[in-house]
Amino acid sequence: MAGIGAADDGSRGAFLLDSTMPGAAPQGFDAFLRGWEAEFGGGFQMPSLCLATTGDFRVKGRFARVRDVAIGDLHGASALRTGGASCGVEDLVAMYAVRRGTWTLGAMRDRGEHTVPAGQFLLGRFGRQVPFETPPHTKLKILILPAAILGPLLGNRMLTGPAESAEMRLLTAHADMVHATVTDFGPAGALAAHSCLIELAKAVVTRRFDDGEPPAGSRARPGRKGPRRQPPHRPRALARDAGA
Repeated sequence: MAGIGAADDGSRGAFLLDSTMPGAAPQGFDAFLRGWEAEFGGGFQMPSLCLATTGDFRVKGRFARVRDVAIGDLHGASALRTGGASCGVEDLVAMYAVRRGTWTLGAMRDRGEHTVPAGQFLLGRFGRQVPFETPPHTKLKILILPAAILGPLLGNRMLTGPAESAEMRLLTAHADMVHATVTDFGPAGALAAHSCLIELAKAVVTRRFDDGEPPAGSRARPGRKGPRRQPPHRPRALARDAGA
């Protein structure tokens, strides 16, 4: 594990971890914990992992924080699983984009168990950290986002969709750029990177609502009507309109 710096104003931090090398697994979780506490501080709660996971923690990843947004690129050579149904109280919005393997979110009080397969993402608001498990060799990107900003837009919905949609590709590409440049940010750069992450996450949410119900809290303005959706034209109607 290598820490790569945190801003003096606490607006950024990052660390790298590779416990997949021979002999590194027994100390892998301790290295991950040290990096998390040093670079992320108390702003993000550490997942509560089961003993089998912490004892064989073979993980390669990079983790970054920009203000109240956290980004993780994770490759778990070993299986990963939390230690119980409840993982602490923490209001957050989380996105999981799976590149290989699966990411299974355990059942919660108001939601059933949900498995995110490779090539898909899940985005939702959670009142506490979610129990999860993955098989060996799972690769995914995780974004932890501020619930105060994105929560009203999401409501209680969990959104799923293809990780290769245009908006998702733009969000993940920007997250990769943050990984590459986070240690060089000044305060203005950190603010700009943070704002872009938030706006791109909003674009993902809005895109998933385009063909369904409107985002939470959205209402038509009194006295104004939205554009009418035209019904699909049948061939006979088209021919009649054309004078055929």
